[in-house]
Amino acid sequence: RWLREIETGEFVSLTIMDVNNQNYEGDTGPSIIRTERGDGTLIDTAVVNGFELLPIRFSQLEMVKSTSLAGELSKLTVSFATSGFISRGSRLRIDFSGENADRDGSAWNLVASGPVIPSEWLLSIPPGSKTIDLFYDGADRISPDEVTSIEVFNVGNPNYVQTVVYVVLLLTPGVGSVSSHRDSDTLSYTVGNLSKVERPTVSPPTLASSEGPMTVTLRPQNPVPIDGKIQVDLPSGFTFVTPCEAIAIEGINGTLEFEVGRFGCGGLRSAMILRMGDGDEVLAGASVVLELNTIRTQSFAGLSGEGRITTLTSDDAQIDTGTTPPVGVAVAALTEAQISTGTNVAGATTWLEVMFIPSSPIPNDGLLMIQCPPGLTILEPPQYTSLMGQPAKFEILPDTFRYYMPAAQPYYDLGGISQANRNPGQPTDNAYRGATVTLRRIAGPGIPDIPPYDAVRFRFPAVQLRPWTGCSGTFQVSTMLSGFVLLDSDLSVDGAVLVPGTLQDVSVQVSSMLPDALVNVTVNFTLATQLPPDSELHVTFPPGYRGLEYATVSAQYGMAGELQVVSDPGNMRLAEQFGGATVVRLKHMANEITPAGSQVYVVLSGLSNRFFSSKAQAFHVKTLLRDGITQVDRRIGVVVPPVAGPQRAGFGVFTDGEWVMAFNEQNPREAFRLAQLEDAGGITHGVSALDVEGGAMFFVSGGKLMQVNLESPSLAQVQLRVDSATMGGFVNMEWDPVAGRLIGLALLDGEMVMATVDHRLGNVTRLSAEARLPACGACECSPTQGVSALDPVARIYYMSSQLTLLAVSAEDGRVLWQTSVVMGASGFQGFASLEFDSVGRPGVYAPRGLMGMALRGDAVELVQIDSRTGDLHTLAMVFDEEFAGSIVGGVSALTAGSERYLALAQARLLSIDLNSLVVSYYATPGVSEEGEDAASGGGGWSLMEASRFMPPPESETTESSADSLEYQNSPECVGALDITVLGLEDSMPIKRGGNGNFFSVTIVGVDVAVGDRVKIAWDGDCRDTILGGGPFPITSAGSHSQAFSLEFQYAGFAQFCYSRDDGFDEVFRPLSWGSSRNNPTFFLTVASFDVVPTPLPVGTPLSLELLGALSPADVLKLVADDGTINPVDLCSRGPLYAGTQPITLAVDGMEVSSYSGGAVTRVTVDVLLDSGGGVPLRVCYQPAGWTEFSLLLGRSRPDSTYSWVTGSVLEVEDGGSSGGGGNGGGGTCTTEFGQ
Repeated sequence: RWLREIETGEFVSLTIMDVNNQNYEGDTGPSIIRTERGDGTLIDTAVVNGFELLPIRFSQLEMVKSTSLAGELSKLTVSFATSGFISRGSRLRIDFSGENADRDGSAWNLVASGPVIPSEWLLSIPPGSKTIDLFYDGADRISPDEVTSIEVFNVGNPNYVQTVVYVVLLLTPGVGSVSSHRDSDTLSYTVGNLSKVERPTVSPPTLASSEGPMTVTLRPQNPVPIDGKIQVDLPSGFTFVTPCEAIAIEGINGTLEFEVGRFGCGGLRSAMILRMGDGDEVLAGASVVLELNTIRTQSFAGLSGEGRITTLTSDDAQIDTGTTPPVGVAVAALTEAQISTGTNVAGATTWLEVMFIPSSPIPNDGLLMIQCPPGLTILEPPQYTSLMGQPAKFEILPDTFRYYMPAAQPYYDLGGISQANRNPGQPTDNAYRGATVTLRRIAGPGIPDIPPYDAVRFRFPAVQLRPWTGCSGTFQVSTMLSGFVLLDSDLSVDGAVLVPGTLQDVSVQVSSMLPDALVNVTVNFTLATQLPPDSELHVTFPPGYRGLEYATVSAQYGMAGELQVVSDPGNMRLAEQFGGATVVRLKHMANEITPAGSQVYVVLSGLSNRFFSSKAQAFHVKTLLRDGITQVDRRIGVVVPPVAGPQRAGFGVFTDGEWVMAFNEQNPREAFRLAQLEDAGGITHGVSALDVEGGAMFFVSGGKLMQVNLESPSLAQVQLRVDSATMGGFVNMEWDPVAGRLIGLALLDGEMVMATVDHRLGNVTRLSAEARLPACGACECSPTQGVSALDPVARIYYMSSQLTLLAVSAEDGRVLWQTSVVMGASGFQGFASLEFDSVGRPGVYAPRGLMGMALRGDAVELVQIDSRTGDLHTLAMVFDEEFAGSIVGGVSALTAGSERYLALAQARLLSIDLNSLVVSYYATPGVSEEGEDAASGGGGWSLMEASRFMPPPESETTESSADSLEYQNSPECVGALDITVLGLEDSMPIKRGGNGNFFSVTIVGVDVAVGDRVKIAWDGDCRDTILGGGPFPITSAGSHSQAFSLEFQYAGFAQFCYSRDDGFDEVFRPLSWGSSRNNPTFFLTVASFDVVPTPLPVGTPLSLELLGALSPADVLKLVADDGTINPVDLCSRGPLYAGTQPITLAVDGMEVSSYSGGAVTRVTVDVLLDSGGGVPLRVCYQPAGWTEFSLLLGRSRPDSTYSWVTGSVLEVEDGGSSGGGGNGGGGTCTTEFGQ
């Protein structure tokens, strides 16, 4: 309304305030201007063209997401300000269509679930749209340039790495999609995290430088397309090995292929695995397990670095990624690691060589470390040496050593790997480890790494081995980086099995040859190896010596401190492999060592000598540690008396009246009886022969051939027989060692012929038709009785008459030649005896050949005879005119070593030393004091032979039977392991098996492993196995039960033997039993007995319970033991206990008795002992079908209030008389078998 009138044509300008433009940009459309009068009458009208509205600009726009990781849910914050107002009902639209633009849109759904802050803004997603609308529902308009921030929660990020441009529009209410406000912002996304990545595993167990498949487990945060990729980056030091292959184990299907470059995948740390489009999309959150073939691990031990796994699109856009936890890499095993030495004699100084094949390369500055077992000494090592032709520095570390092991990150679970990688020389008691030696390679130009799989050798030039026997202990060999990080290692390299040193200058001397005499036994030796202050000396006596348990040391020299015999009979060890040999133990206690080279002299007194035998006996001498098991030095098979060399001994055999006797060649006064003749008067004087090798002497008596067994003194006889001829006797006789037969000059049908004699049947046979002597009608030309000799090499038989010497072929009996003998002016009267020396004394004098006692007037001379010419050469004058005497014809002998010529003169034994030619005279037992001639029938010697002692059987002198490699069976080898044998006590004493389980044990401990083996062997020989004793495999680790049913034919000590499969040499070694593991052996008995009460009552019935594999027809007998018979011979030679008879078992009364370890047959036997009593008894048993009785072990006790006592001797009440099967005496001196 105007306040004045406007003239026509007047220009009018006016301003209208507070006019709101439309809410969107563009043409406003035309406007109409009307002028009217006050009453509303139209004056003028006009149409005014519209104008173009410009968009209101975002003066500020920023989009921020809380995380840029692909596939994650994030918080979207939009901050903006506009140049115009924002009214209620307006919509802020954000276009997300730029995300995943290369993907199939149908496979992608926009995720935005809110909430939204502030609450005036409401969230909506139009159906099928790729936009988010934020609807403004506030009461007030938002002014221009006012900054507004909106937070939208749980907005999904794109699935892979990309950069996205987001268009933002502000829509006016009611106008649809037309916006007057438009802007954009850009966001970049990074690779997402795999929701789970597990530690890779390599099979076999992850060892340094090992090859095998690696298993990878992951869980993707975002889907993996069907043509996507998986990139695997291995930990540093790990590489792929050609051919590369990926196998889908779980969560992914379709074909997988390695992306292989022009040089292949081998040796690479990173590789790309391609999906070939023929599988399904891997959904987000799915568990994917892949096996990668093949992977080589890092070359050193410890935790690896991290690996990485990344999923990608086909065009290499990253989707998710994640790091793999470190892999614990254990020390790789050196292969074929060996230790060898120049000798395996304990205490020896020698070289030692280490050889192994590494699995990892040894760098040119790497280390070789060798941990030695205790007792090994490295002697004066060089400062620098050579390793595989390259320089290395040698160093001995004085203490134990811990390898450097990089610490693991605290948030990783090592899964016990740190234990697998622990230092082999970890801090421990130094007594159990030896020196640690390092060889450090000296890096330099041109010095290469030592490649894997090349054999590495190094030799210590001088070491001193441990001075005791058994397993030397294990060596530990490792290769390392310069910083002591482990590469390869073998912690159980078997060392040498050390054998005992050899005692030097060993001799054993028994003071007398007389059987059953009290003797001193002198043992001399020189130590090869030093002895510790506390040690033992073991002397193994052959069978037959008695009173060993009561022996004393009467003199000693060379061993510091005190030496005592262990006199407790329970500590005596019966060595069954020697047939009853006994080991005498001497304890050595001192304050200092006895050094090597010490000369030791020990005299044992109070012993009763063994029986006589032409077989020498074998002693064994050993030095041992204080445990009495581990040997230091030894000498096996010390032969007594000596059978070789200048000290070899001999003995003579003669007949004296009704007795066949022997005497000590070194001391003829020691004479003793061997056998008794029935008819002493019928002996053919001087006619005898000696089979040295066979241990037999032959002579003729009363038409019979008598044979004396010198090995086990006894007398046998056989009637001499001649077909169709009259036997007139033998004139002389010799043993032909070449033909192994008796030959001699026999009188058949009045004719003298050479004949052989079958010493088993007595048949006399002519050697040949020509085997006859020329006829002679006078005594002067007839062969002298008993005067003959045999050349065993030329096979010539010599005999003589008063005037001639005859040489006869020992092969066919023909006379080869005969020679007249003339000696001096006084005349030759014949030979009193002949002997032939075919060996002489090497180095002293040559063989003397044919010798004889020549009679010439009043003179008696020992002469050397030229059998071809008859010339005589005087060696020694025996008697002459000034020293008159007579010699007994036909009684002579040449000693074993051709050292002495023995003859009989009057009441003296003549001994002529063939070296010095000195004549000695000995008073000899068995010859009448009056000097009566032996041929007169008034007593005295009728014949004489001299023999040497023969070597004992090889089985008694060799290592295998002597101690069955006890040094190799040292308890150290398995005794230190955690292995315990339980349950044996329930079955003691152990009885023979048969059908069924007769005892069982449980073997427990952390070192009991599947694949190990256990068996039962005789004490001291784990190489053998008792029938039914295994070996049995261990079938469960930590605890294994094993039943045994043993079959054996004699009693004795047995032992468990164990063989390990992991790192040991699989040799069976002794295993002690019991909860304390201190019982090395247990006793086996054919059957056992239980008896109550003890001492056994006499004159009243007594019940004896037998247990074992009993059968009808088994025989039981009780024998008396008065101490006069060796225990091993009691069952064969011992008398029945007075009042008892052998008892044959019957099926009646037998019953099966079960116990925790098995079952046995039980029977009760009633016996009645003679009322005399007093003598102990032993129980002998003979199973049906056996030819010999065996000594039984059993249990006894006075009554039920006492504990059982195990043993073989049963004491008997003294009934007041001698009793005991006629053996007299109430003595109780016995050798106890005992546990």
